Amino acid sequence: NGGVVVINDNAIAYPYPSSIGISNVPGTVLKATITLTNLAHGSPHDIDALLVSPAQQSALFMAHAGGQNSITNVTLTFDDGASTVLPQSGQIISGTNKPSVYAPVPVFP
Repeated sequence: NGGVVVINDNAIAYPYPSSIGISNVPGTVLKATITLTNLAHGSPHDIDALLVSPAQQSALFMAHAGGQNSITNVTLTFDDGASTVLPQSGQIISGTNKPSVYAPVPVFP
């Protein structure tokens, strides 16, 4: 999805939900990675990101990471096979990480 998603403070992102169409994938999908590009926010701790399949299966892949350390122009890839996770309170930098979720688990509308 090449569209821009605006991460608002104290409100849901716009657009919400942000849909990504995938087609021509025969058979069963065994692995997927997620990449967020040009990510910027004054408090990444506020970012909660969830992937939901057409069958309504969901995977929370980023929540309450990075503390209050502002990020600008960061590219994050999430891959179960990665060897690192995002820091809970340290500075987030571009790279590939496992899904990184810290308590409390967010509730999505």
